Amino acid sequence: MPYNLDSTGDTNNISFGPAIVYIGPSGATPTASVGYIGEDAVTIGLTSEKKVIYQGNPKTPEFAFSTAQGMKVSWQGIEWDQDLLQYSLGAGNTYASPSIQTWAFGGDPIVETVAIRVQHYLAKAGDTLTCDIWKAFADGEVSLGFSAEEHKFANAYTAMRSATNWGGATLAYDEQFARIVRQLS
Repeated sequence: MPYNLDSTGDTNNISFGPAIVYIGPSGATPTASVGYIGEDAVTIGLTSEKKVIYQGNPKTPEFAFSTAQGMKVSWQGIEWDQDLLQYSLGAGNTYASPSIQTWAFGGDPIVETVAIRVQHYLAKAGDTLTCDIWKAFADGEVSLGFSAEEHKFANAYTAMRSATNWGGATLAYDEQFARIVRQLS
């Protein structure tokens, strides 16, 4: 048996591969897929800034509390979609007819909010991970790069506090950013 091999490890908990992202207006379950995502992956980042109270001589940590919490989700899309462009900037207007699609931007200070769902299928276990971000705002630069490779569209969103879930149910005070559910097969 090899050295340093955990005897309690479970290969059903090993996760690999991409995810599917859904986005829509905040307040409702998002159902519109963002389409194909580049190889740069979908990333969900969580932060919690801490304040530490030190006591004694020498000073040692006695108590800690969170002073700021945050959550961010980002991905690189590879499909042109004007609705997503509007979401990724948090502003603008789209217009469509059978022969023309138009997106216009500039001058509106109010940032639109969105709901985001990230789903990932765990291939070995057959389980599905779902991360629901109740309410978020676009947070990042959007660049339209026309290169020889597939065109990539950066998307980054920061979670906002939401008092209710998409069904209108009140969320507990310590569950107001998101939830992650593992649906067992």
